[in-house]
Amino acid sequence: MFGRKFLRVSGGVLRSFVTYNTKSRSQSINSLFSSSILCKSPSKSSLENTRCVSVNPCRGFSVHGVPAEGAEEEGGVEEKRARQLGDLTRADTPTTYHLSGVQERSLVPEGCPAVTQHFQKSKSRQLMLRSAFFRLLDFVAPEDSAREGKRFPNGKQLFLQGRRGSGKSVLLAQMVHWARSQGWLVLYVPNSEYYLSNSNFSKHSSGMTDTPETACELLKSLQLAHGPLLDSIRLSDGSGSLGNLVGSGASYTSHGTEQPDVMSITMKVLDLLETQDLGVPVMLALDNFNHLFAGSAFYEWEGVHKRVVVPAAQLRLVAKLRDMSASTPLSSTATRIVATSASAPISPRVQMLGVPFEARRQLACFDNEEIKTYISHLRECGVSRYGPEDKEAMAKFQFLSGGDALQLRLITCVL
Repeated sequence: MFGRKFLRVSGGVLRSFVTYNTKSRSQSINSLFSSSILCKSPSKSSLENTRCVSVNPCRGFSVHGVPAEGAEEEGGVEEKRARQLGDLTRADTPTTYHLSGVQERSLVPEGCPAVTQHFQKSKSRQLMLRSAFFRLLDFVAPEDSAREGKRFPNGKQLFLQGRRGSGKSVLLAQMVHWARSQGWLVLYVPNSEYYLSNSNFSKHSSGMTDTPETACELLKSLQLAHGPLLDSIRLSDGSGSLGNLVGSGASYTSHGTEQPDVMSITMKVLDLLETQDLGVPVMLALDNFNHLFAGSAFYEWEGVHKRVVVPAAQLRLVAKLRDMSASTPLSSTATRIVATSASAPISPRVQMLGVPFEARRQLACFDNEEIKTYISHLRECGVSRYGPEDKEAMAKFQFLSGGDALQLRLITCVL
């Protein structure tokens, strides 16, 4: 079907062009991946087996609906469906496990765009668990900090960076999934870029800018994920429960005469999560963290013919979310994990501002064993015709992808 292949590898990133004999023209792998020539449109049953996806402006891609009846027996991986994240140990890695729609809606209701994309491309609900998950877990919640058999955070922060396709977003979503299944209180932001727009804005007395709509959405996402747990946490000042405080801010609307001071409430909630011992372990998880160091979508007029962009550092909510400095230490029962996005054109030096050196971690791409596990999973799902026993194909996957999960999915459509 294909003619000669002209390959060029630079910096571990695939740069490939394939000659397609039918039309005698060169197409990049990216265009081939999205074309109907190589990627058939998924059937109705396969779409039902993955999930129905809708876009939520605050929380990224959210999941709705339950897998169709009989979908659990499709895809050729039913023997692994009983394996859950909480059942796996370090010795099992690398391996895959099943994340049902019910689990995802209950433990990660905010959604994760990277997980959604993987489910759609692989046409299954399997995720791979890597050894990096346990290494990061040992850093923020070591086993020697366990209380009553459960791990507790140690007040440390984690700044996760790595190449595009190294699995940062999926790993962060897995950390959120694990923490909530263990009874932790988790504030999860799957797309930090949202807080740079999507709101009215006004000047605060401090000179910074308030964005009440985005503050309200942040409280709503926390309330959606932890309603009963928030109600059970009593505030030390005797003003009621944390659930009442979050609910009062989440009731804000942009129209109305008497509205709560949602910005002050949000700042207070974030302070409580970061600095107070609430009786439960707390995690703050932010993805696409480096977007918080870019310019916002808000403008201010300076004169009649000139307007200037409001920098992200001038937004009260953004300044609070991105603060990792030592001047605001975390409580001993809390941890903060942030992951960067390779798509944000922000200088690495800017991203490192205020980030403690000991918090920085570089996430490596897939190693050879993880590539074999991932390719085996894609074959079981019917996406790839190669398996780990095909040594020649595996050598090509390892060399051309460099361990990049996105490139692996791309190459399986071509080879």
